Amino acid sequence: MRKTNKALLAKVLFLCLLLPLSCEEILEEAEKEEAETDTGDTTSTGSGTSSTGTVGDDLVLTSNAKSPIGTNLGSYGGGTPEWIFIDAFLKASPWIPNFCSSDTSVNEDSNRWISSLNSGQCAATYIYNGMNGHYPKGEYVLLWEGDGSFSFERDTTFSHVKGASTTLKNGLNRATVQVNPSNNGIYMEITDLDTDYLRNFRLIMPGGICGTSKEALDFLSHCQTARGGSGSCNAGSTCYDFEDVYWDRYLNTVEEINKPKAMFHPIFAKRLKSYRGIRYMKWMSTHDTLLKEWDGRAVLSKAFYADDSEYNDDKTKTTRGIPYEAAIALSNLLNADFYITIPAQSSDEYNGEFAKLVKGQLNSNLKVYLEYSNEVWNFDYAVDRAYMLSQADARGISGGDTEFVPDGIKLARFYSERAVEIFSIWDTEFSASETKLVKILAGFVDIPYTNEILTWKDAHSKVDALSPTGYFTGEIGFSSNESTVLAWAQADNLDAFFNELNNGGLGSEGGLDEIKRNYIANYNLANPLGLRMIAYEGGFGIEAFKFSSAAIQPVTDFNKKGQLDPRMGAATVANFNNWKDAGGDEFFHFNNSDSAMTYGSLEYQTQAADDAPKYKSIMTYIKDTVCWWDDCTISPN
Repeated sequence: MRKTNKALLAKVLFLCLLLPLSCEEILEEAEKEEAETDTGDTTSTGSGTSSTGTVGDDLVLTSNAKSPIGTNLGSYGGGTPEWIFIDAFLKASPWIPNFCSSDTSVNEDSNRWISSLNSGQCAATYIYNGMNGHYPKGEYVLLWEGDGSFSFERDTTFSHVKGASTTLKNGLNRATVQVNPSNNGIYMEITDLDTDYLRNFRLIMPGGICGTSKEALDFLSHCQTARGGSGSCNAGSTCYDFEDVYWDRYLNTVEEINKPKAMFHPIFAKRLKSYRGIRYMKWMSTHDTLLKEWDGRAVLSKAFYADDSEYNDDKTKTTRGIPYEAAIALSNLLNADFYITIPAQSSDEYNGEFAKLVKGQLNSNLKVYLEYSNEVWNFDYAVDRAYMLSQADARGISGGDTEFVPDGIKLARFYSERAVEIFSIWDTEFSASETKLVKILAGFVDIPYTNEILTWKDAHSKVDALSPTGYFTGEIGFSSNESTVLAWAQADNLDAFFNELNNGGLGSEGGLDEIKRNYIANYNLANPLGLRMIAYEGGFGIEAFKFSSAAIQPVTDFNKKGQLDPRMGAATVANFNNWKDAGGDEFFHFNNSDSAMTYGSLEYQTQAADDAPKYKSIMTYIKDTVCWWDDCTISPN
């Protein structure tokens, strides 16, 4: 009797559903591949322990030139699942000022470093908290400037007292800290400051990058060093410790990002390599921001890049999110198209400067997808919605309700009008550029609303594509069905969950058929107007916070089980095929990673592909499906 390991059998059973081969043929090929190739990778798991097993590198393409699928990146915070940067301090939460007293005031400099403390006050921050230990174990290098008393606790222990001597390296204070990951993460507390206050902290992760020299690095290849990390380099390459090659936001220029300094952790970057484009809406913290002028944006010299709304729900803060230069650098590194969403209240000046930045820094072979704001019809984004309705009134724009949106006609008209104005500013800046702009108007399942966006003042003649949503959640996420979905969750009834997606029951049709019908309706609006159809977001996810408090946790846990069920992989592929059959072009899945698995394809950054059916199905689909629309091939830089 043939003996095959369980992981291989799981892989075979999954591929039997996707590929036009017999299971016997697939099994023979898989066993042959297993015998010939070692695809293992050593990664940090649970409580910082190490294990050997694929994290999906074998599914990642070396080129995304003909990929049909893009992805959305999630918000960046102290406890979100993606590491992203080699400098871990960028993942620190905004300062918490009232752990030692009731004083909630914060005295910060322009880069948000604590410049002084009030009597009895301390300032604290968290890094990697709530990640279930899914971040690298090993020796981290701590660098800083200035003086004061501070300490690190929980997953590491370190303290420095103001006035104590330190080791210096290149003029910076330097220490090393041993980190053993757990769900607690790293806690930092500042208790005293010199007039030359503590600032410009860096926390360099363990591990390194392979390359033939420090000036010729393979930014997608990670390796183990004396400080930790994982992986090894091919013959002819050397492993360079992150400390020696990382991009320092206080010492290096923006031009040195990836040329030759490394900004992104190779494991994070490599798992994105198959995607044709990246949508940066969450990275940019576009939704509900009060950002109007260019000088209010997030800048590279910030103390941390974490989104404040992850901690205090201050969604209107203007300097939230990852700086635009970092997003551009990631697209350049991956040779992936650049999809951005423009803040609702942004001025003409802001858009002109943003256009100049992108034109000057983005590789000219890449497309720029432009979308004004994000889901302005969505009641979750009340600030953006209220702003647009007030601006509609100011312009004398009127209109009643649409199928699902109160004041939908008025909202659609202003959105469409302002979007075209913004696109015109970008067109002017890019008029002599090789870079192609893809100007998008975003609709959704409300067809009268979407039609108004396209037809108001002939907006369709000034754009390139209509972009509907691509979620196949069906009726499961409706609060009116809470009692039924909660009963499924309590009974662990995933069969009912997937029956709703495929066949219906809560509604007249399944989630997949329902969204396919919407794809067709949107195509019937777009195609006669000469517009392409691009999905700005799509996938599956239940936002359990919209249910009653008693249902939130059980439904959240139930949704996570559904996301990690192999049937979700098959449903994801079915949704892609329905999109293609309806006339759709590129599809930007939402989203890459999400620890609660509300939407994410990965629960954590190093999750094995065999444990992430949605991620595995997406990678397999990209590997097996060539983009099908005109001018879809991404040229090399």
